[in-house]
Amino acid sequence: MRKSQCCNSAVWRIGERCRRCSKCRRKWRVWKRKPGRPKLRNHGRLLRKVFVEHRTLTQLANAEGVTPQALSYRFLKALSTELKKGRIPSAALSASNQLILLADGLWFKFKRRPWVLYVMALRPVGDSTATFVDPLLLRGRESKAGWEMAFGTIPAVHRRKICALVVDNFSGSVGLSRENGWLLQLCNFHVLATFRNWLGTRRPRYVGASPLRFESFKLVEDAVRMDAGPRLDSKLARLVQIAEQPGISSNFADRLREFHRRSDHYRAYRLHRRLRLPWTNSSLESAGAKIRRLMRRVMGLRTPRSLRLWSTVYLRWYPTILCNPG
Repeated sequence: MRKSQCCNSAVWRIGERCRRCSKCRRKWRVWKRKPGRPKLRNHGRLLRKVFVEHRTLTQLANAEGVTPQALSYRFLKALSTELKKGRIPSAALSASNQLILLADGLWFKFKRRPWVLYVMALRPVGDSTATFVDPLLLRGRESKAGWEMAFGTIPAVHRRKICALVVDNFSGSVGLSRENGWLLQLCNFHVLATFRNWLGTRRPRYVGASPLRFESFKLVEDAVRMDAGPRLDSKLARLVQIAEQPGISSNFADRLREFHRRSDHYRAYRLHRRLRLPWTNSSLESAGAKIRRLMRRVMGLRTPRSLRLWSTVYLRWYPTILCNPG
């Protein structure tokens, strides 16, 4: 006859799973099991319906016959479980010896306070597919210190392979690339959009020196697509001459001088063709637009914590994005 471990007394059988000591009445289970009702393991199904089928939580609550609050709680658990799983290492990033870092900051406001979601992706030099890194959400405006913290979250095994940085012209981008020894490619779309906004196409009569502004825009548009040579030097010299004209505003003249000073950063995709750099940051702009559409569609994204949770899991569900070379 079996004896109990506590009192070495006879063991009473209670059903198929439970046993009890005949002396001290201590009760235990034969097969260990967590108490309580079983968890509903429908995490993947809920995430797929929201991220892939683009259904709202209210629609899912009505379809499943539960309150929106109950379904919101279940979905929060699904997001937390997905976040705890960790990222699956990318075989393409591990196999490549050189990586290109794409970065973009998304601005948000919570209770009238600015927040920035730092979105990053890595692309092998010989590939056209970029893989997202988990984003970082920080309070305050976009800054060099914020980007240093964001770059610090990149796994060390991948960060040491980075050879180039592709960003829009945010403050501190040149210094960050120089400190890390990276080539810098500034987004051509942003610089052209900036000069296009200075043209005053809606009200050209109210914009001073309108012909010179249109000429400057044409010169900048040609310069970012040209190789080094006498033609490029002449166009850059003409931009400096226009900046010295008395009819040009000081702000517009500063923009021209800044482009002249950083022209190589806008043309890095032509100066270093072997790296196959993209000439715009449109890939991350597209990812940012998807995150913003998700915020407009989901009523629960009203706090920084929920934004970080949703955006991180969303980018893990869509881990790659197309990034063609310039």
